[in-house]
Amino acid sequence: MTNDTLLLALDKNIIIASYTNPSDFFKQADQFSRDTPVYIDSSLGDGVKGEEVAKDIYAMGFKKIYLATGYKKDHFSEMPWITDVVGKRPPFL
Repeated sequence: MTNDTLLLALDKNIIIASYTNPSDFFKQADQFSRDTPVYIDSSLGDGVKGEEVAKDIYAMGFKKIYLATGYKKDHFSEMPWITDVVGKRPPFL
């Protein structure tokens, strides 16, 4: 996430937490309401797929999980734990 994106979010009174790897998110997940929307990239690096990590996030009680990717929705099989497949543009822009 760019600094410009973070500044735009702050300008709209939106707080964003950004993580470079899933383990950092899981360490701090308890500080978030389970109603908090979670956006996760499909390609997390080292062969890790965001849609697989999202299963663990869903199991923790988060129900608003968005797969942020450049791929179209039909690239993926059905994933009931994912709310929607979206682009990488922040929803508040």
